[in-house]
Amino acid sequence: MNDIQPQETTVIEIPIQREQLQRYMFVRGALSLLLLSVMTYGIGFIVLVIYLVWYGKYWTRRWVPTLSYRVEGSVLHIEGGVFFRKSKAIPLERITDLVISEGPLMRRYGIRELRVQTAGRGQARLWAVESPEGVRQHILDSRRSGVAPR
Repeated sequence: MNDIQPQETTVIEIPIQREQLQRYMFVRGALSLLLLSVMTYGIGFIVLVIYLVWYGKYWTRRWVPTLSYRVEGSVLHIEGGVFFRKSKAIPLERITDLVISEGPLMRRYGIRELRVQTAGRGQARLWAVESPEGVRQHILDSRRSGVAPR
């Protein structure tokens, strides 16, 4: 009888700037609701106050810790969610483009976003990755070699 030995798969956790992301998401939500309030002639102001006092802090404190990014073998795993948990597994060979994005508000909080575009699956976002250039390079190198590094 053949003994099949499981192969070890390298797991690389991708670090996230959680504190900066939490602050950024809170302010982003508040600015969106402020814009809504202005566009609706103040009707959205009540929603803005509720967000600032309670929901915004609750949501960002709950959402940010649920985020998890890792490269496991030749698959990128993205997980997170407060009310609805989402888990994506993207094979590295399906990735068509990796875009590093940084808007003015993101720059204020010192974070960037790594957008992962895939063939046939749309795109995924990796928020506030500590070293987006390094993650991008690792994924590109893994794709070029045809196998994930061990």
